[in-house]
Amino acid sequence: MKKNIFIFVLFSMMALSGCALTMKDVPLLGASATQEAGPGSGISLGMTREQVTAVMNKLVTVGFEIDSSSGVTKAIQINSLYSAEVLTLGPQAYQVDYYIVDTQKAQTRIADADLFPVVFQNNILAAKGQAELTALKEKYQSK
Repeated sequence: MKKNIFIFVLFSMMALSGCALTMKDVPLLGASATQEAGPGSGISLGMTREQVTAVMNKLVTVGFEIDSSSGVTKAIQINSLYSAEVLTLGPQAYQVDYYIVDTQKAQTRIADADLFPVVFQNNILAAKGQAELTALKEKYQSK
């Protein structure tokens, strides 16, 4: 009898101790070592757009849905290449690709802060990250 009470108390203490788990503690489905090391760490200036795409364009989980017929929760995944634009600065035209790099927050849309820009000139990586893109824009605006 005392053994049963001891086991009950032990399990009760474990259940009531409460372990907190936040989304930052849970790795994303499809998260890679490149993402863990920081956005853009697997690419370097001088790479072609195809090489950068091969490294950066991975599946990312942007949400979850419950299958109505089975009740199973499934991840909603999309390619991390979110959008692209052509940016004309002075006489130069740049291709800017935006990759999703932060999907850890609960949100209804992808915010600009969740995107990592990579800038190509003549299909060659010329800049990466928001700071380098901003510096490139400021270089032409000051002229």
